[in-house]
Amino acid sequence: MTHKTRLGPIAIFLVIVTMVITTLAVLTVATSNADVIMAKRFADITQIRYGLEAQGEEFLSYAESADPADHMSGVTETGNGYEFTAEDGGYRLEVAVTRQDGSGRYEVTKWKLTKIWNASDPMNSIWPGNGQLQHIYQRKKETIMNLNEILTAAIQKGASDIFIIAGIPVTYKIKGVQDRHGDSIMKPDDINAVIDEIYVTGRRAKTNLDMSNDDDFSFSIRDLGRFRVNVFRQRGSLAAVIRVIKFGVPDPVMLGIPESVLSLADNKTGLVLVTGAAGSGKSTTLACMIDRINRSREAHIITMEDPLEYLHSHKKSIVSQREIFIDTPGYLESLRSALRESPDVILLGEMRDFDTISSAITAAETGVLLFSTLHTSSAANTINRIVDVFPANQQVQVRGQLAQLIKGVVCQQLVTSVDGHLIPVFEVMKSTPAIHNMIREGKLHQLESAMQAASADGMVTMDSSLLDLYNRGQISKITLLSSCNNYEFMVKKV
Repeated sequence: MTHKTRLGPIAIFLVIVTMVITTLAVLTVATSNADVIMAKRFADITQIRYGLEAQGEEFLSYAESADPADHMSGVTETGNGYEFTAEDGGYRLEVAVTRQDGSGRYEVTKWKLTKIWNASDPMNSIWPGNGQLQHIYQRKKETIMNLNEILTAAIQKGASDIFIIAGIPVTYKIKGVQDRHGDSIMKPDDINAVIDEIYVTGRRAKTNLDMSNDDDFSFSIRDLGRFRVNVFRQRGSLAAVIRVIKFGVPDPVMLGIPESVLSLADNKTGLVLVTGAAGSGKSTTLACMIDRINRSREAHIITMEDPLEYLHSHKKSIVSQREIFIDTPGYLESLRSALRESPDVILLGEMRDFDTISSAITAAETGVLLFSTLHTSSAANTINRIVDVFPANQQVQVRGQLAQLIKGVVCQQLVTSVDGHLIPVFEVMKSTPAIHNMIREGKLHQLESAMQAASADGMVTMDSSLLDLYNRGQISKITLLSSCNNYEFMVKKV
């Protein structure tokens, strides 16, 4: 007699539980293996990437000896330089250097590290059929821009500034309006790669960045433009803001800089100050003044800037341009040295503190024409700013010195016109006997009235310039009232 074994409800339940546990264990192992594979692949990619970058650095060091082809493989000699290309693990590195005319030195003209998309990449098959990683890598390849692409787009768009900051796409400032490029969010690793390109292109070490967490310098790319960059840290990651500077000194007429401003460069001695907020165009105005001197008379012009923005060729004048932290330790040291270099004209990039202000006054007293800048909004505020850095027992003496030295004060700002363009607006104060007396006696509150009464001498207040633009229909009422110095007076005028 045959007995059939029957599984009771409890036994069936235990069998099901065992099967579930076994399945979960298998899935866990599979997932764990996938994570291990993915982590290893990421490690391989990182190693390959930085290995290629190291090869590029080695190529640059050999390029300085003018014969990298004798030391490295993959180097091709061009008509006026060398190119180096290497590929590994789905990455391609392209570097090029060009020999500078006459000097024998080399300039980096290309540094590009890109991922080569490969459908057979193991990274894309961790989860078959998912397609998620493939989408991410394909999207990154198509949308993350390298430095040359970012700068080329800025030139084509007519941008004045570029913002490279984590959490947003590359952003361009065009006529005062932000234009975010596409939907690709810049991540810290993307920004690090772009900033590395900036330092390589500028042939600059990261010493200042590592020591102070920010760095300010300029670099140029042939046939593209010159750029001023500030690299800094924010929210624990690097960021950069780049100012676009076109090659050559701009035409002051096209920019709307009036003759009353440019004529201040015709002085042979004294102190000329250009003031305004950051980004208001002070450096451009000063560059136009220096270019006027360079074209019109023989002189030795010494500029001290942080960093150099506009490069001046030698015309009738000899122009020596010194970049702070590159050619000289600081403004103060450079200014003291300039007085022993037979100067006729000195451009001091900024009067930052007591030491540079007092040294600038001393330098102007030696008989040179000295240009400098301050972040002030009116002529009266400019005089007050200089006097107030001195101790009380020296302020009377300083006012007397300024009364004799100052040849002109130009205050400027950029406002948006009704058609969306940025246009400069100027306040101009020139030296007259009445202005001298007001500065010497500390009656700075009377300067505005004196400037209004001396319009025939080329003087104008900021509010008068704004009102003129409004009456000519170039700016709106909102722009007028938001940009003026005396709001209540201006409301009555309009």
